[in-house]
Amino acid sequence: MPTPPRDPFALPGLYLLLCTGILDGNPGSRRIELDIGVAGALLTSLCVQGRLRVHHGGIAAVDTCPTGLAHVDRVLDRVGSSARVAGVGRWVENLAFHAYGDTLGHLVRSGTVDRTVRRSFGIRLEAYAPKRPAQYERLLADVRLAFFGYAPVSRTVTQVAALLRATGLHHVAFPGIPRRRLADWTALDGPLAEVHGAAELASIKTITGAVAEAVSGRLDTLRFCG
Repeated sequence: MPTPPRDPFALPGLYLLLCTGILDGNPGSRRIELDIGVAGALLTSLCVQGRLRVHHGGIAAVDTCPTGLAHVDRVLDRVGSSARVAGVGRWVENLAFHAYGDTLGHLVRSGTVDRTVRRSFGIRLEAYAPKRPAQYERLLADVRLAFFGYAPVSRTVTQVAALLRATGLHHVAFPGIPRRRLADWTALDGPLAEVHGAAELASIKTITGAVAEAVSGRLDTLRFCG
């Protein structure tokens, strides 16, 4: 089985790294999906690492000791200081505002992505590119294997794939394959179940379900207001 990432909280960064690549360096073009997807990734990684848990449809803190990662500790602090156990969907929505910027900043500071800035008609535009293209290509290849049910793949890779599916961005990783056909071909549930215990799998499904619902709700609101 592939070696898991040394950073136990790598999932949010890997999700955003993959999206930065498949969106041609312009992640701002799909901010709704990325905001909510990164929030879901943070919750998923913290639950899988035993820092949070899904309990009766809500998120509860288990261990709020700092991890040393600012974007992760912000989530731990917010959940740990909450006076009540809020629903998973509410946490996904509440965390989305900061999740994208915090995680993208971490990727830039850690040297995972390069940022370029330019101005067009007085508007500041930012673009991002994986600093190590080989790392991005390996991640993309592994995620594709997970989608089509091939094993072995790592736990983190299956989680990235599950978040791509939940946010509707999985079709971007498969250019040339129509969305309907891709939905018929994918077999992600097998690899997910193979590398996770029952409780972990239930938590991942609950969180990604909330992510999918939040993305759908925001996109519907945007279409209605537009």
